[in-house]
Amino acid sequence: MFKFKGKQAMARNECYDAGHLYKLKFFMDTGLFKAPIFIQFVLGILGGNLRVGLEDSLFISRGKLASSNAEHVTRIRRIVEDPGCEIATLDEAREILALEGAYRVQF
Repeated sequence: MFKFKGKQAMARNECYDAGHLYKLKFFMDTGLFKAPIFIQFVLGILGGNLRVGLEDSLFISRGKLASSNAEHVTRIRRIVEDPGCEIATLDEAREILALEGAYRVQF
């Protein structure tokens, strides 16, 4: 928090990839930034991979527990598609992540 024109303000750090996190840590280690720091992640917009589900967060919004993984998936799909981005198909995701798919393995 800092004052800007006499009012409290909060700086936010945009993070487009993991390298930005290392830079933020460096800034904290050198005393340029002090905790708490606020980070806005902008990964999906640039073609990044997203992971959602109850194993990552029990909450769907502040103070509200998610009812299912499907609720998380529905929400993140809307967040990605509303500005015009596309979600990979299953086959595209397997190719991007170099996965073989259940039909190609022997178990």
